Parts: sequence; C-alpha cells; structure tokens
Amino acid sequence: MIPESILEEVRNRVDIVEVVGRYVPLRKSGRNYFGLCPFHSEKTPSFSVSPEKQIFHCFGCGKGGNVFTFIQEMEGLTFTEAVRTLAQEAGVDMPQDESPAAGRSEKETLLEAYAWALKLYRYLLLHPQHGAAAQAYLRQRGIDGKAVQTFQLGYAPDQWDVLAKFLQKKGFSPDLLAKGGLLSETKGQNRYYDKFRHRLMIPIFDLRGRVIAFGGRLLGPSEQQPKYLNSPETILFSKSRVLYHLHQARSAIRAKNEVIIMEGYMDVITAVQHGIEHVVATLGTAVTPEHARILRRHAEKVVLCFDADQAGQNASLRGIDVLRQAGCSVRIAEIPQGKDPDQYIRENGREAFLYEVIGNALPVVPYRLKQLRRQFDLNDEDSRFRYVQKALELVTELPFAVERDHYLRELAAEFQLSLDALKEEQRRIYYRRKQAGQTNWDNVVVTGHTSRQHGMATVKRFPAYYTAERHLLAWMMRDGRIIPYVQQEIGSQFNEEEHAVLAAYIYAFYERHGEMDLNRFIHSLTDVRLVEMASELAMMELEGDVSPQALADYVAEIKRYPKWMEFEETREEMQKAERLGDTERALELAQQLLRIKREMRMQRPPVRHLSM
Repeated sequence: MIPESILEEVRNRVDIVEVVGRYVPLRKSGRNYFGLCPFHSEKTPSFSVSPEKQIFHCFGCGKGGNVFTFIQEMEGLTFTEAVRTLAQEAGVDMPQDESPAAGRSEKETLLEAYAWALKLYRYLLLHPQHGAAAQAYLRQRGIDGKAVQTFQLGYAPDQWDVLAKFLQKKGFSPDLLAKGGLLSETKGQNRYYDKFRHRLMIPIFDLRGRVIAFGGRLLGPSEQQPKYLNSPETILFSKSRVLYHLHQARSAIRAKNEVIIMEGYMDVITAVQHGIEHVVATLGTAVTPEHARILRRHAEKVVLCFDADQAGQNASLRGIDVLRQAGCSVRIAEIPQGKDPDQYIRENGREAFLYEVIGNALPVVPYRLKQLRRQFDLNDEDSRFRYVQKALELVTELPFAVERDHYLRELAAEFQLSLDALKEEQRRIYYRRKQAGQTNWDNVVVTGHTSRQHGMATVKRFPAYYTAERHLLAWMMRDGRIIPYVQQEIGSQFNEEEHAVLAAYIYAFYERHGEMDLNRFIHSLTDVRLVEMASELAMMELEGDVSPQALADYVAEIKRYPKWMEFEETREEMQKAERLGDTERALELAQQLLRIKREMRMQRPPVRHLSM
C-alpha cells in the first residue's frame, strides 16, 4: 500500500496536461484541452483533459481517469509502477520495500536485465579485441561514432553463454531470462545459452527510453541463420505496438507534423546520422492498427518510404489503408534505381533524399494508379481499356464525391474519354458493389459512442431517469453537501446498477473524509469501469450551483421510474385480460392502476435547502 500522503504529494506536483501532452498533441478550448484519443482511432478530437479537475476523459470510447490511470493505460504499468514513475519525475521519495524481491514484478526484473545486457553489449562493441568485427561492419556501412552513441549500439560475441553467465552472476533467473527473450533453452536439458551471438546489437526502446528488446544483425555467413533477428514477443515487447526510434523522434515528428516510416534499422540510423530526425521503422511486420494509432497521436502526415523492390511496394500498399483508417494523411515515397533508403541517403545525401524522394512522394490514389499502370501496355487499345476499368474500380473505393470527380476528370482528359460515360460506368461499379455489400461510402468514420457520418454526429438519447441519475451523481462528486440528502432520499435505490455502485463509493468516501475531493475520489476507485464513468460525469458541463428544486426533481424522476415500469406492466396485463374476456381480472387491474398513479403523485420529496 502506498501512503495517501505520497499519492497526494505526487498529484500536487504533477500536472496532467503536461503528462498527457507528451503523448497527445493538445489544444486549449475553453477550460479544457482537447486532442485525438490515444486509445482508439478517430479523426475528430473527442479526448478532453481538465487542468482544473486533473482528470481526462474520451467522449468517444469512454476511457477516463486521473494522471495515474493515464500512465497505467499508456505504458501498460501496474498502479504502483505508475505512481513510482511519476514520483521519480516529481522528485517525491517513495518508501522502499525492506525485501528487494517484495512486490517486484517480472516486468521490472526483465527491464533491469535488459538494461544490464545493453551495458554488456556496448562494452563489448567498444572493446578493441571483442568488437573488431562489429566495428569493421559499422565502418563499412558508414555509421560513425556519434550514431553508435545515439542509438547505443553493441555487440554480442560469437560465444554461447557470455550473457547467460553475466546475468546469472547478477542474480537473474535463467528461466525468466529465457521467458523474456534474452536466453534460449535446450529443451529437456535445463541448459541455457545466449539468444544473440556474433551480431551487431541494436537496442529497441519503449516510449520512456527503456530498452525492451534487441535486433541483431548477423556479422558472419547467413546460410543457416537469419540476417536480422529480433527479440521474441514478451511481456515487455510486442512488435505490433513498437516502432523503432519513436522515443527519440517524437519531438521532431510533432514539430513537422510528419513522420517517415522506413523498413529497417539501418535506414533509420543512416537517416538520423544525416540530420533527418522524424523517421521510424517497423520491426519486421507490416504497419498495424496499433502503429497507426500511436503515430496519429504525434502527427497527421505519414510518408511511407520502403524499399523499391516488390516486397517494399507490397508493404506500402498494406500500410496505406491501416494508416488512413486511423485518420492519417498518407503519401508514398519511391526510391529510384531500385535502392533502399539507407543506400540512397549515403550515396546522394540529405538534401537529395528530402527533395527528390520525400518531396515527390505521391498521394494514395496517384500511387495506386501508378502501380496499376505497370500491369498494362497503354499503347495497346484493349489493354488501355482494361486499365481504365481497373482505375474506375479504384476510384469507386473513394468515400468522397469530390475525390471521385477529380480522378474521373483526370482519366477523361488523359485518355480523351467522355466524362459522362466514365461517371455512368463508375456508378454501375458502385451499385454492383453495393449489392454485394462491398462499398464503404456509408460509414466514413465511426468512433465510440458517437457515430459520425459525412460530418454529422448522431447522439444517443437516454430516458429521463437515466439522465437524472447521472446529473445527481455528477453534482454529488462536486458538492459534498448534496451527499447526505441523496443518501437519505435514494440510498442504494438507483435504477442503474452501476450508478448504485458509484453512489455507494461516494457515500463511503464522504463518510471517511467528511468532504468531497474529486481527484482523490476518482483515484480511490479500483474498478476500471467506475473510474471511466466517474471521469465522464466529472467532465459534464454543470454551471453554477444546483438548486434545491432541481435536486428534488432529479430524486422524483429516479423514484418515479420503478412505479412507471409497474404501471406499464399492469396496464399491459389489464389489456391482455380484456382481450381474453376476463372482466373480473381486468377490473382488479384497473384498480391497481389507480393506486399506482396516486403513489406516483405522492412520491415527490420535499425541497430542502442545503446547509453550509
């Protein structure tokens, strides 16, 4: 248990706007700051941060909480880890466990093991004897000492157990090291050996600058081993969520509002060495939805710059839709003469790469049309018409009429065809696809609880009692004077179970502290759904103070709902009795309806002024 005094001190020293701003570009609007939600894909900002209340909430996906919750979600930390991280930043001393192993998670242990492994690999690279082969390779690739330092490159020697012995002497369990991807195990023999041998070691960092994996470039013959070897998936590392160099490139990416995605480590290292900072690389996988969401937090514009071979082109095509669905503006850069970015930059320099390659990057549709052209002989009439047909199918995939019209006009002008004829053919393709359920025009963006179609938002409506309960809970979290009144009038009789549970936590917090503190209360909640609901209610726009009459109205609406449900059920039963000709039962139920109506009129609570 972390003492409440420590939590309070950390909360007071840390500003949630500054912390969230490291991950999400925020803009102030009114009292709050807004940005694109880091937890789901969206094009219109619905993620709000309140500096006054020190909480965040996304009105799209419902995520919410305080600064501890945010760090937990973003970094995948436990609550204790999140508090320790923020306490260290804020200069707050945290109590240490008496036993070094007490409360120490596998994740924390592996992070320390990776840190020690990095130190060993870096030492061996700089050692004149052990690192000679790796140093020769770096010279051959034109990687200088500054880049070696920036990227903290190292060397794994051509031996079986150098790292294994080193880390076991430090007290690390070989079983955990194998589970964490640093060692391999000989099955059935309980013997462990280094996973990386005779390789240039390239550390992979998380967004906090902690090494969580390695990439290893083989320095000898590669007949029996892969040229590049990455750490396996572990509790620290998931290649679908990590982008190489992002932790160092974030500032440059945000400054330019643009990120260049490359294929390999060496592409990125060479680019940065030549002064091109806003670059990242995928780690042996295609661009994933997780990658796209992470990048969209940092920049709107994305340039795909993969190798010019067929594999690189295919990787570009796979990444386009994923990035566009996340709300990114995508262009595709092509490396001339069949080279990769690393080779092109080394041979031609920074300016040529930025102006000739990145500067000439194509928007998505022109790139796809260019790729399509290569499949047809446009000098042949039959082949030319087949190209136009395929191009029309591509244009049909576009969700906006303005885009479709633009490319139809270009096709008409280039091939001297009738624009009306192209539009008619394109409409036929559309209706054929619509019948097959393949068109994507109807749902351009859908985010969370609010769906947006062609810029129009559809807001879900709730019954009166539901709205009354939410408003009452929101006021209770803001004004402790309301809590005893609500507890007396309603107690646990909220109609929504989750509202009743939240009210119970509010009652308990108020009884324990004698006042209501919104930030401390949200922190005291342990259930994720309750945290999100409390944050959402705390973000509600409530002006001034609630009047006694409004409170009485809320309570009356909440109490009225069960009676209304009873009334409706009784009325339906009476109508059924009438249909069956059961006059006696119908009359009895009619009397019950009158009684329920009288009880509903008598349920209104007195209007009470709140004592200060």
